[in-house]
Amino acid sequence: RSPSLCGFSFVVFYRNVPWAKMEQETAYLATLSQEQRLAWFREHQYPHPISFEREIGGTVYTVNAHFSEDAETANGKVKRILSRNITL
Repeated sequence: RSPSLCGFSFVVFYRNVPWAKMEQETAYLATLSQEQRLAWFREHQYPHPISFEREIGGTVYTVNAHFSEDAETANGKVKRILSRNITL
């Protein structure tokens, strides 16, 4: 069962997340006001850089993700693509 907070159900996609820690954080978040909770989520949204290393055939590959503040949003991109005048 996924933990819930204020009617929202959190689906955990990470296999190695200790449930005791999740329950502790959920209980803590339940004590905060809505503004405090939103600030907490903004601060903890990306706790680790999005990067990883993988060894394949004796070679170590490092992947790093970088996001531009000025980049087009996914929503904007979908709207732009759908608004094109497409004829067959």
